[in-house]
Amino acid sequence: PELPDRRLERVTKQYGLSRDQALLLTRDRAVSDFFESCAGKCRDPRKLAGWVTRDLFEHLGNARLSIEENPIPPAHFASLVDSVCEGKITERMGKEVLTEMFETGRAPEAIIEARGLKPVDDLGLLEGMLDEVMAQHPKPASELAQGASKPIDFFVGQVMKKTRGKADPKAVRSLVEKRRGREPEQG
Repeated sequence: PELPDRRLERVTKQYGLSRDQALLLTRDRAVSDFFESCAGKCRDPRKLAGWVTRDLFEHLGNARLSIEENPIPPAHFASLVDSVCEGKITERMGKEVLTEMFETGRAPEAIIEARGLKPVDDLGLLEGMLDEVMAQHPKPASELAQGASKPIDFFVGQVMKKTRGKADPKAVRSLVEKRRGREPEQG
């Protein structure tokens, strides 16, 4: 079997992880085996490492389960992380899907389909929502039009609320930032 120090070094280099992440993933052989099973099926090993060490560990800890008792197969876990990386679902949706996967053992695609968790990525629709929100909040809209950056987060939050968290926050932020320094359109 591979010695722990050797495995740590290999995992760090092979997957481009920080030493701290690699330590968390290689300290326990079963965790390391789970991670590597997922990494073989996942497009972004660094993102995967974060999901394992943050989100999966949290679920396991709350349920008082070991990694061997994890109800999520590596292929399903890798597929979930890929869905987030590819923008099929947002990070927030991914966390909701992970919770359901943990409780039911179902595949992420089945959960995404059943719950209708498709992100709102129609820029025209998001622009329209931003117009509505800006019309409802003229004071921060005016501040934004005058170049202030403080209202950006407010408007991103309002649009995210309107989409129930289904919009990509980066896309929304980009739309809001494009409005900065422009006069609000009357209509």
